[in-house]
Amino acid sequence: MSFMMKVPHESAKMQQMLKTVNFFTVENATYTELISRFEDLYKSIGMNIKFAPRAYKFTESLKKEPKLANTVLMHDLSQDGYRNVNRLECLDVEQSKMVLRKLAQYHAAGAHCRVINGPYPELFTQPMFGSNKERAISILEGIMGPFKKMFLEHLNFYKDGEKYSEKFALLFSKMSRKFLRLSTFDPTEFNVINHGDCWINNLLFKFGSKGELIDMIFVDFQLPKYGHPSADLLNFIMTSVHIDYKLKYFDYFIKYYHDQLIEHLKLLEYEDRLPTLAELHMQIYKYGIWAITASVMVLPIVLLDQNEETREYKSQLYTNERYKANIEQIMPWLDNRGLLEV
Repeated sequence: MSFMMKVPHESAKMQQMLKTVNFFTVENATYTELISRFEDLYKSIGMNIKFAPRAYKFTESLKKEPKLANTVLMHDLSQDGYRNVNRLECLDVEQSKMVLRKLAQYHAAGAHCRVINGPYPELFTQPMFGSNKERAISILEGIMGPFKKMFLEHLNFYKDGEKYSEKFALLFSKMSRKFLRLSTFDPTEFNVINHGDCWINNLLFKFGSKGELIDMIFVDFQLPKYGHPSADLLNFIMTSVHIDYKLKYFDYFIKYYHDQLIEHLKLLEYEDRLPTLAELHMQIYKYGIWAITASVMVLPIVLLDQNEETREYKSQLYTNERYKANIEQIMPWLDNRGLLEV
């Protein structure tokens, strides 16, 4: 047997962050309490759906080694043929639809669980980085600030970049507060348990002997949050779908996800009102800030060659040709949809 264990860095910064939000407590609870419950819902209607690797709890060994509380121990899925795909190439249409279908199944289970079991614990509903708003904004600025600064410094490197300079500068000045505000769920909307970090590195695919796509599974559940599903949808599409498809097929992908969501909500006999496609599109506009953060802060990392990471990492994030080719198409798309307006 082979296992995977996640452990935190020993740095002071990491230890301080764990005092604010303990990602390991959240991830262990997600694996052992939520995901197993979601999978059981489908088993009860005769469907065998796996969302994540099996995780294990430490009990006796915690008495001898308390640090094990801040770890996550999982079954190694590579034994079962699961693997990452090349993030530089991103995903084609078939692979993207596989992810959107599994995401819809996961979201449907999360929504149905809330109906039959009542509200989720605070662990999954509390504001990002705690209840102190100003402290949370300070943490967010510490994370986002360097990315925003570098992006603005490199805007003139892109075709028509100067055309969007003022819009991005104004948007960035308001981003942390808007991001934090939209991170708190609206009880009047259709809400789910979001994966929270849905991008290509956190997706494992299984292929057959002839290269055919068989299945995919999610990993890395350190940021799950109860809220509108647009967070996962925008993060995934904007970071992980190939540029030839992510914009051209964007509305099609949303429709495909919605079809799958409704199908699985009905299979689970979800009793609340079903969300309409029109509502989903309107809320994707409302939560459009996730398209910005995904394009400006995550996509540069996705498209950075591992060989380039060893030299001038920060400058390569925004000057490599892959990101340049992507962002030059993404900027006018964002602008045409009104997502650069404050």
